[in-house]
Amino acid sequence: DIEYREAKWFELYEMLINGEIDVLPDVGYSIKRDSIFTFNNLSVICSWLECFHKKDVELNTILDIDGMRIGVLKGSLQEDIIRNDVQRKFDLNIEVFTYDCYASTVKALRQDKIDVMLASRFFYFSSECKNDIMPSGVILNPNELYFAFPDNIDRKMASAFDRHISDLKNNPD
Repeated sequence: DIEYREAKWFELYEMLINGEIDVLPDVGYSIKRDSIFTFNNLSVICSWLECFHKKDVELNTILDIDGMRIGVLKGSLQEDIIRNDVQRKFDLNIEVFTYDCYASTVKALRQDKIDVMLASRFFYFSSECKNDIMPSGVILNPNELYFAFPDNIDRKMASAFDRHISDLKNNPD
């Protein structure tokens, strides 16, 4: 029997850490996450992060976010990357704001509370991304997405996911 849980990303993440759920899809790999979760071996799909902005903002390179307010999902890989990699590596003066969901982030962008939002490439295909929000082409952290399990899970569970992913990827239909 499968029981689905619906919650905000950071809540699901915490539930996985606490063993309250058995699997979380759409998890980008990081060394930090590998130390607290068990991942399956075969990725499901490739993703990346992209900067999105309103039409009146010009954004051509990551250096253009200097001095801007950036919105990200709370507890996400996006938050970790913007704070710990991008900001330090490029010595950028940015202010990072976290939001519970993309809807809240988009609302902040439309209300000019933030200048840019950093989101998964799949955000572009969501109902939240309307004509007033533009993808910048500024891409960060290409990453494969996996299923994550609590660290103490029987490894056979992750292997079962890999077998089924392999079957799906090798089925031309």
